Amino acid sequence: MVINKMILTNELKIKTKLNKLFFEIDRKDRYSEEEIKSLPEVAIMDKTNVIMIIAKTEESKIIMAPFIKRNRMSNIPTIVYDGSYTLSYNVDYMIKILQILGITFESCKISMLKDSPLTLENDSFKFFLAPRVSNE
Repeated sequence: MVINKMILTNELKIKTKLNKLFFEIDRKDRYSEEEIKSLPEVAIMDKTNVIMIIAKTEESKIIMAPFIKRNRMSNIPTIVYDGSYTLSYNVDYMIKILQILGITFESCKISMLKDSPLTLENDSFKFFLAPRVSNE
């Protein structure tokens, strides 16, 4: 019983953090719990196209459900990088992502390649953080 309470507490903490990045959708426009679990991939992107999150488990799909509008699933964008730009990442977004990943107490994998978004993931979620691009 204590374990379920701890899991519920973590779920609420994650939803609170996600609410700072994404807007909650009206209930009538959301997927039901059964619908969201049946989807092969669940992803959302913020309105500025800077941060994207992908659910990797049924539990994380359910946690993300309040932020996903029915039939409006995000696609992972393609970034073209020819080497003539300087890439940097928004530290504020990175901190928010790490706070969400830290709630689950799972280890986190961070991947940074020269021609793709920064990827931060654990067993439950996978985040993509788009780089800032400048010509300097």
